[in-house]
Amino acid sequence: AFWSTAANPRPTREAFVTVFGDGEDHFALDIQRVAIQGAEARVRVTAVRTRVTLREGSASTTRTMLQNAQRWRKETGGWKLLGDGPFAAEIADEMIAASPSDRAALLDKHPRADMVQARLAISERATMAITVGRDYVRGKELFELALEVSRAVRDRPGEVNSLHNIAQAAYFLGDHRTAADFYQQELAVGREVGDQDAIAAAAFGLATVAYTRGEYTPALGFYREALAVYEKRDHGSAIGRALVSIGNVQFLQAEYDAATASYRRGLTLLVESHDVQGASLARSGLARLYVAQGDLAAALDMYGQVLADARARLATDPRLKSPVAVALESIGEVYFRLTNTDLARTNVEEARKLADSDPEAAGRLSSTLGLIELV
Repeated sequence: AFWSTAANPRPTREAFVTVFGDGEDHFALDIQRVAIQGAEARVRVTAVRTRVTLREGSASTTRTMLQNAQRWRKETGGWKLLGDGPFAAEIADEMIAASPSDRAALLDKHPRADMVQARLAISERATMAITVGRDYVRGKELFELALEVSRAVRDRPGEVNSLHNIAQAAYFLGDHRTAADFYQQELAVGREVGDQDAIAAAAFGLATVAYTRGEYTPALGFYREALAVYEKRDHGSAIGRALVSIGNVQFLQAEYDAATASYRRGLTLLVESHDVQGASLARSGLARLYVAQGDLAAALDMYGQVLADARARLATDPRLKSPVAVALESIGEVYFRLTNTDLARTNVEEARKLADSDPEAAGRLSSTLGLIELV
């Protein structure tokens, strides 16, 4: 076995069978570079893999180009492989470890095509830091490095991606000014290169920042800019979600007729697009409208549909307790308005049990239960 026992991850037999088990492979190898330092070695290899497979008695040939960076260690039984991955992963390691003053030399050292892939590898690590580690600060730092790389090699799609993700990380860190700045930069680049997806994403991001700040007029303008792009591309789900966001702003501005139209059109498109979560957002918006207009029976019916959807999702994923708790809380509040304290208590108590992992929600629901008992 040429793999070191210290390799992490170390491929399993099942992994090898998955990659190599259903055909005959021939490899043409070219060792491009070997750097040995003591008992450690780094090797760069390019290979052309030719695979012949049989399907219903006919032979099929495919060729794949591989560019891998390997790490080897000299152990008791000879040289053993510690790691094997694409060039980009090794370059990403170098860029991340380098000081800011050393990065320019690294950018000059590698071909542009390799740096474009390295930017992607850095972005993937940033995404993992945020989605797995919940570390928005580290994720933002890595996306900033990805932005530096993409700008240095004129990788415009990479630049757009980095700007958007920096803005999102800043938003979740509560730094709305930085979020707006990077969304504006993304919007400018999107318009410059004619990237409609970037224009829509940046506009939607700017709208969300403005909405969070209570700046409803600019929020409405940006949501409508994003909506125009989605409508040109006939993207049903995106159109529906933009309409729900527009409806939310119109509701807060007490433009109830306009909000109703936005929610209803959004709901229709979201149902047609099989976007269950988006449809629930539209129904929740309509339910809030009915409450504001005093139509509590209609509100209960709409919240009931939201609850049914939330329970269906919870049945497939036990982590999705929050949407069920939110729907139950809303239903409880409507019953409280109707002075039906028994049903109000029943719904809020169930919501409280589901919210144990959310201290803020649990505290709010406990206070609501206390108010119900007082009445």
